Amino acid sequence: MLERNTFGRLALVAISISLMLAVSRELAFGHGVLIGVAPASGVALCAVLLMRGAAVPAIILGYALGDILGGLSLGATMTNTALHGLAAYGGANVMRKAARRRRPGTKTGEWQVFVCGAWFFALLVAAGSVAAQAIGLIATDFHSLPLAGFVFLSELLGVLTVSAVLLNYREFPKVRDNLRPTLGISVLGIALLCALEFLLHLPPTTISPSHLAILLSIPLALWIAMLPRSLDGAAVTFLVMHAALFLLVAHSEPVVGSDFIVTILFLNVLTMACQFVHSVNLDRLAALVENKAHKSELEKRVEERTARLLAMTEHAVAADEAKSKFIATISHELRTPLNGVIGMASVVLASNRLDPETRQNVNMIHGSGLHLLSIINRILDFSRLGEGIPKDADTIFDIEDLMTEVVNEARFAPEAAGLDIRGNVEPGVERRRLGYRQGVRQVLTNLVGNAIKFTDEGTVKVRISEIERNLIRVEVCDTGPGIPANMTHKIFRPFEQGGSAVTRRYGGTGLGLAICKEIVSRMKGRIGVESEPGAGSRFWFEVPLSSVPQGDGSAKDVADELQNSI
Repeated sequence: MLERNTFGRLALVAISISLMLAVSRELAFGHGVLIGVAPASGVALCAVLLMRGAAVPAIILGYALGDILGGLSLGATMTNTALHGLAAYGGANVMRKAARRRRPGTKTGEWQVFVCGAWFFALLVAAGSVAAQAIGLIATDFHSLPLAGFVFLSELLGVLTVSAVLLNYREFPKVRDNLRPTLGISVLGIALLCALEFLLHLPPTTISPSHLAILLSIPLALWIAMLPRSLDGAAVTFLVMHAALFLLVAHSEPVVGSDFIVTILFLNVLTMACQFVHSVNLDRLAALVENKAHKSELEKRVEERTARLLAMTEHAVAADEAKSKFIATISHELRTPLNGVIGMASVVLASNRLDPETRQNVNMIHGSGLHLLSIINRILDFSRLGEGIPKDADTIFDIEDLMTEVVNEARFAPEAAGLDIRGNVEPGVERRRLGYRQGVRQVLTNLVGNAIKFTDEGTVKVRISEIERNLIRVEVCDTGPGIPANMTHKIFRPFEQGGSAVTRRYGGTGLGLAICKEIVSRMKGRIGVESEPGAGSRFWFEVPLSSVPQGDGSAKDVADELQNSI
């Protein structure tokens, strides 16, 4: 059994169709079995779209009641009701199949699918009318082809205008909340109808009444096409077009006349073009809204991620500062007692009253203390790399004196016993230089210390040259075991050494070369190594150090002078 709501809808469909047919014939839109204006066709198609096959009996009943009230014969009534019921069912199915195949996601696509169904509906009714006249079920004043054209145009106009209203009924709350666009197009429509009524009462001119109706409809169609919604525009279009057709019928000739047929032809074209432009405009507005929403969403995401990144950055900076502070504090706390241990061990070793075994033990304490102090100093240096080079770090210094200082210190290292450690500056290299002296010394000390550490016998040489103006190259060569080719690119990474065997034999943290690389990089230089297993190693670094002429002058004055000369 049908539910009460469904039964009510079906009854409404039947009553609406019968009343529309009766009103159309009362307004002189009917000519026998033919209807020049067919809004009932739009109701029939929409009913099947919304209620599927259950609406077909209501459509047949509505057409039967309307045709009987219009005085049609039994054969004409049966033919008309059957044709419209079948056309409504077929047109709705064509629209559903087209929608499944095309999957329209835009108003333009939906409109194209709807036009396919409307055309199928009108073509089926037109073809059925021609066939019914051929077998004598209906009789008209038209031959087959004119009959098909008249039926097709009148049915298509009814479907296009009425369906556009019924299928957009969900927009009613929007129309109710904002009536200004509705009132605007209503006033324009009334003004155009008044103008048409006035022109139709004028003496006949070269412009036919149908042309007047079409010309006056164009401004309304253009306005409706650009509206941001569909319901009120479709409703005003339906009312104004049918009112214009009524004025034409009242002032010229019947619906089967050529003027009326030309008018509905142009109104069909105008309606389809207007609705197509309107659909494109709605899609454009929807795309703008979607793009705006998408842009807002992206901006919101960017803001959220930026806030998270800032929070993470602040957290990382705070953690890094805490780490540096912790390392500096621990290093200080460790070095203070460690320096006391090393100092006391040195004092004990200076005594002549130690037996050999005790001296050996104290030597071990002294050496272990020095090794531990070296490790602590390396860790502290590594932790300070994030601070960068101070702006006022550049000083004037003698590069040969710096090299001599490092070489002389290296000769007193425990591992330097038996090694020939020497250094030289190539002729022609100016000794006075402006640059980060502390950085150069630290790198050179690390490289010389490594060379001594890994060289059991032979020589360690330091060589300084100027490969181009103000670009100094420092080389540290040794006769140690050398480095495998697959390790030369790894040893400059933090905590990397020449392999686990090297670590076990020589110890160390693997931070020295990483510190050297970072310092050289910050001085806008470069560092590298050339080595072969069994043939020793050549570590080198190149840094820009400006030459300073002999004479008085502070480092700042010289730096400013060099900067101004660049």
